[in-house]
Amino acid sequence: MSKHRIAKAKASVSAKETEELRTGKKALSRKLRAKEQTSTVAFSEAEESALLRILGVLETGFLAVIADGVLHQAEFRNLGVNFAAWLEQDVSADDLGEVLAGFADHLEEDGLEGRLEYLAEALDESSRDVAYGFACMLVACDGSVTGDELGVLARIAGAFGIPAEDAKARFLGIVDLVAQSA
Repeated sequence: MSKHRIAKAKASVSAKETEELRTGKKALSRKLRAKEQTSTVAFSEAEESALLRILGVLETGFLAVIADGVLHQAEFRNLGVNFAAWLEQDVSADDLGEVLAGFADHLEEDGLEGRLEYLAEALDESSRDVAYGFACMLVACDGSVTGDELGVLARIAGAFGIPAEDAKARFLGIVDLVAQSA
C-alpha cells in the first residue's frame, strides 16, 4: 500500500478532527513513549477523556476490519500502518497487538452491538463522525472491500446516527480518494 494512498485518506479523516481528538493523539503518544521507557505518565482529566475518545475511534476502525471475525496478518499490518499514520507516530507491533487484544476482548464480552452501543455513548457526534471516517479509510485502504465490512460499516453508521445515504457517500468519497492515489 502506498504512503500517498494512506496520506490522502488520512487527510480526509483528519479534516474533521476536534481539538479534543488531537489532544487524545498526543496523550496516546505520551503513553506509548512512557511504556517504551518503562515509566508511567499522569494525565489530566481532560487528557484522560481525550485518550478514551481516541481509543474509541481506533476501536471503531478495528470493528470494521474484523468484520469477518478474523484478523489476517495483512489486515494487522494495514491497521498498524494506518494507526501510525493517523496518530502521526510509530506504533510497535507489540503495542498494536496489545491494543487490538483489548478491543478483541471487549468484542468477545459485549458482542458487536454492545460495542457499538458503548461507542455511540462514549463518543460525541464529531468523534463518531471521525470514527466512521477512520473505519471507512481502513476498509478502503486494504484494497479489498468485503460484504462483511460493508455490513459492519452500515451498522456503525446506524449506531452513530449517520443517515445511510450520508454514510454511503462518505465511504464512496474515501474509496475514490484511495483509488485516485493508487
